[in-house]
Amino acid sequence: MPTFQVNKSIVINAPAAALRTSLMDFKQWPSWSPWLITEPKATVNFNAKQGQIGAAYDWHGDMTGVGEMRLTKASDTTLEMDLTFLKPFKSSAKVGFDLIEKGESTEVTWRMKSQLPFFMFWMVSKMKTFIGMDYERGLRMLKELVETGSVASKLSLEGGFRHRITKFIRQFNKQRCWL
Repeated sequence: MPTFQVNKSIVINAPAAALRTSLMDFKQWPSWSPWLITEPKATVNFNAKQGQIGAAYDWHGDMTGVGEMRLTKASDTTLEMDLTFLKPFKSSAKVGFDLIEKGESTEVTWRMKSQLPFFMFWMVSKMKTFIGMDYERGLRMLKELVETGSVASKLSLEGGFRHRITKFIRQFNKQRCWL
């Protein structure tokens, strides 16, 4: 199965301990998550363990799909999480944050390691690009939240359209040839 890894970093003017506390509390994520900001009406549920190992949240939305994030390990400099998607397709990933203090600031690295089904090998570079762009946007919003107390970025959907469903494979005939 083709694997891929994404790592994006930013320097935030805050101590690592403060960032660690924010990242371990999933109730703070809707303010800066690059995905939850795209669908503010998505249903998001948090368990009672926020701020500690076992903290989790799940979401259900039309654009964000369905999934869960769970904090599995934490140290002063590293957080490890399991990410599970149920929709639009089932997949899982290992997600984490590394916090390296640099004077009075902290370098935050957001990372993901995952894999795709073998037949989707051609999507590896696209996934790395898409997730990387989302991670960069999310890290900028996290920085803004931590440094200023709020995130000015908002996303609004101005319109949409329905697209006719396209069938790529029409039928499988008796000679076992794709038509």
